[in-house]
Amino acid sequence: MKANYPIYRPLTKRKFRVSDHYIYPHEFAVLDPNGYFLRFSE
Repeated sequence: MKANYPIYRPLTKRKFRVSDHYIYPHEFAVLDPNGYFLRFSE
């Protein structure tokens, strides 16, 4: 990462129920210097 912000929450696999099945996105979060919490998910 070019800006070198620390990882606030490490890469995790989540589980969400959508209707009658589940999805499993991977996500991590960064806290930028302005106080914004940025969550990235795939």
